[in-house]
Amino acid sequence: MVDSPRSAGSETLTDPISAFARVADELTSALDVDLAIPVPDCPGWSLRDLVVHTGRVYASVAAVVTARATEPVRPSPSTRLADDATDEVAREWFVERRREVEEALRELTPDTPVWTWSNEQNGAFYRRRMVHETAVHLADVRRARGQTIELDRDVSVDGIDEFFDIMVPRSVATKPLPSGSLHLHCTDGPGEWLATPLGSSIVVTREHAKGAVAWRGPAHSLLLAVWGRVDPALEVVGDELVSSEWLALAP
Repeated sequence: MVDSPRSAGSETLTDPISAFARVADELTSALDVDLAIPVPDCPGWSLRDLVVHTGRVYASVAAVVTARATEPVRPSPSTRLADDATDEVAREWFVERRREVEEALRELTPDTPVWTWSNEQNGAFYRRRMVHETAVHLADVRRARGQTIELDRDVSVDGIDEFFDIMVPRSVATKPLPSGSLHLHCTDGPGEWLATPLGSSIVVTREHAKGAVAWRGPAHSLLLAVWGRVDPALEVVGDELVSSEWLALAP
């Protein structure tokens, strides 16, 4: 589990739907290439695999949100992409899945009860989760294309918070806790975190403090690092073994 003094939900993204629309637009534009290109940060994947994965996530979330479901539901068979679909059809399919989930999220209030796979059983979870699902895969696509990786700073900072709020509790249920603490330090503006293993928990505070290892860099580099993707702009100071253990905690 993760213990944190922060309340659930986003404190950085005041308008997560607009943030989702921006990063989804960027991701859609970045897919205008040969989808056979491999994705280095997702070993074994091509861009087509990334398109299919992200589109399926959108379809699954849209199905839950549209139905206001309080238990798991399957997306409609009509949302599936045929295995023999061309790249052009795959891109059109992706755009439609993105449109459906964005429309569903716009109609969803943060406090609406809906099923999620987390402890947060409300609309705020999906409104936030779709921003970061999209942002991390946007970075994956940009790296695959050999482009400079740049992500919105507010999105990146909130993505780090979301990782500790939502993703780490899932990871520590099945993976070993790191043997030492991790300090994250943004170099492009405010933002520091100290994550400390304690018993079976990870305690997260927002403070300037020394950890067994420190990751320093712009917010987007720190976001990618907690998701197991090392950006060239990331500086690692301290225990390299502990650093590798934190990288391995990514889903």
